[in-house]
Amino acid sequence: MADNEKANAWSDAELKASVIAYLEMLYHEQNGVPYSKAQYRRRLVSGPIAERTEGSIEYRMQNISAVLQDLGHSWIEGYKPAQNVGEKVKAKLGSILSEVLDENDLAILHPATGWAEQKRPATKPTRGPAPRREGYTVSGRMPDVEAAYTYIAQFGDTDVFKVRYSNSPERRLNEFNDHIPYQELQSIPSWHMLETARWTSLMEAYCFEQDLLRELSAERTIGERVRIPLSNLRRVWAKLLRERPQDE
Repeated sequence: MADNEKANAWSDAELKASVIAYLEMLYHEQNGVPYSKAQYRRRLVSGPIAERTEGSIEYRMQNISAVLQDLGHSWIEGYKPAQNVGEKVKAKLGSILSEVLDENDLAILHPATGWAEQKRPATKPTRGPAPRREGYTVSGRMPDVEAAYTYIAQFGDTDVFKVRYSNSPERRLNEFNDHIPYQELQSIPSWHMLETARWTSLMEAYCFEQDLLRELSAERTIGERVRIPLSNLRRVWAKLLRERPQDE
């Protein structure tokens, strides 16, 4: 089957949803947890990749297997690596794989080739207050794909916010604050957790992040940042949660 859908024909959000679904399935396979590839394809078609067919999604999964094979990592049985995948497609998928692994703590890919290293340096101290812990659980074990969060971080008491997803929101918050030059600018504010919603999969957390960003498209500035009055943001958050109740 030729790769008729080039990487630039798929949006980054579509490719990322595919990668997240793939990593969830790989996690289940490596841990002996039953799962259905067909169910994952249907979930993608009914949500984040609604414009694609199940067949095209299946082939995209084989593209991801090809990237992992080239990097010396295991891949999902049943998604045999596709042949003749273009270098641009491989580069794009490799970049998104790295992005998803950076956003989450996943004990899935082994860094035998030096890629996707899972060990992280000790977190640097930050000037800001410790993040709020209500709404998600902080534990000593490696997080997995079965507990993930969509969250909103606020920059001080400003009207600047980040809308993100992760299975390790506390680590991500600390990383946001690592980039603040507080040594030079003592009065600069820091990021703190404003809202969190817990889901039972990375895919659900990512889909809710995308729902929020679409709803806030007029207020987006750079990346996943938005600038909006706090009261308006809380109304959007509450509205979307009513439409898609979060997991208990």
